[in-house]
Amino acid sequence: MIRGIKYISLAETTGYGISAMDYIRALSRAGIPITWHPLIMTRSGYRPATEAAGVEAALATMSDVRDLTALFHAPVDYDTVIVHLTPEHWPGTREPGKRMIGYTVWETDTLPLHWPPLFDGFHRILTPSTFSQNVFARRTDVPVIVVPHLPRAAWPTGDAAERNAFRRRLALDENVFVFYTINTWILRKAIWLTIHAFLLAFEADDRVALVVKTNPHGESHDAGWVSSRRLFDAVMSNYDEPARVVFVPEELTYDDVGRLHQAGDAYVSLAHSEGFGLGAFDAAAAGTPVMTTGWSGPLDFLPDEDACLVRFKLKKVIRHLGNHTPQEQHWAHADIDHAIEWMRYLYEHPHDARARGERLKAGIAGRFDSGDITKRLVQALYD
Repeated sequence: MIRGIKYISLAETTGYGISAMDYIRALSRAGIPITWHPLIMTRSGYRPATEAAGVEAALATMSDVRDLTALFHAPVDYDTVIVHLTPEHWPGTREPGKRMIGYTVWETDTLPLHWPPLFDGFHRILTPSTFSQNVFARRTDVPVIVVPHLPRAAWPTGDAAERNAFRRRLALDENVFVFYTINTWILRKAIWLTIHAFLLAFEADDRVALVVKTNPHGESHDAGWVSSRRLFDAVMSNYDEPARVVFVPEELTYDDVGRLHQAGDAYVSLAHSEGFGLGAFDAAAAGTPVMTTGWSGPLDFLPDEDACLVRFKLKKVIRHLGNHTPQEQHWAHADIDHAIEWMRYLYEHPHDARARGERLKAGIAGRFDSGDITKRLVQALYD
């Protein structure tokens, strides 16, 4: 029996932040006393939030955070601590006499060498996919349990008028076939590969567009952090008369992200790897067909017969990732020609595209029920 939970996580709209907040809501609704101790980004890195106002400011694009801020440092008698952060942040969170649970994820075929020692003192590790579970299990004796991410709730259902209104906001016609991607501009997400595949697949006079939703600051291959707009412009400069690409390097509200999923005709991503793949998951849950690299976390919810999985080759990661000691790691490089084939197919067969999306939606609804996942989470804490 759980007395209560102290939940340490990020107050931000990244995958780590959003998934943690969904779990916190679910646990609270299940009647478990919970106190939320969020971290927010400051000029000196992540720091514990000292007042609820700072959390609300960090989550300004969320629809409603009152239920979360009501749990901010709530006076709860807890016996369990969940640390939903990368392991570098785990050591300072240990509390004697408490059951320590770490929630994290990794995206290549090998854990960073410095991670396993950071698991000391933790009773178990939770992770969202079987891919990530297998990567962890090869390097640690700490029990590793899969708890999938929760499907989004309370997004606008939308109708044709609302869908077209959102398209007009993006200067898109009603009859244009819209591909879209939602990813941060970092090496692992490889947004530039998705853009290149799209621009090789289509020409300027095709009734098609690609919407790229990303963050303002992106990571280049060799120059550190630079503007994602600058990196996007560099990609586009390789094409004289490119097909339409709508670049959105800014935060969207929680509702607008839902509207984007409804306004798009196909979700696309040629990311090298995903620990889970929230963008693809949310698209599938919304009934949108998904084309993505056929490796890593998304395979838990994207069956081969319904998704558009792109062939790939595993290649060595050239840049050293999340690690202080060089080591060999691998991830997937999508076959661009195969990606182009899938994009053309979806564009030329919109009825089949919609049918694939509906089957994905039904599969998510059947296999990723919020109540069942909440029960799995609670069981994972003590079983």
